[in-house]
Amino acid sequence: MEKLQKAALAGWIIGDGYYGKYNRNDKTTMFGAITINEDEYAFVSGLFTDIFGTHKTVVRKTVNDLYRIVKHDSKKVDPFVEEYELNQTSLTAFVPTVIMKGSLVEKAAFSS
Repeated sequence: MEKLQKAALAGWIIGDGYYGKYNRNDKTTMFGAITINEDEYAFVSGLFTDIFGTHKTVVRKTVNDLYRIVKHDSKKVDPFVEEYELNQTSLTAFVPTVIMKGSLVEKAAFSS
């Protein structure tokens, strides 16, 4: 089950999320996923809780009351980011090797 959850979150981060290291010596980690309705929020926040044990939510009311960013700004995400090759941009996005080598169910979880 954990592989499916990780695959699903990796797909979400590549499609509607972000990861980055900022500030001096890349000490600040930013990692999050954008959701725009109740179903997405419930799904993504559940993934964050299951994988990382916690998350924070930021609501962007200037966009919409349902526009929420589920995030875990911690270097604890780095092993997950490395395993799923999530340090990419929208211009260089690709399907991670672990997904390409994974099961059909993992591929489906990543792309849904």
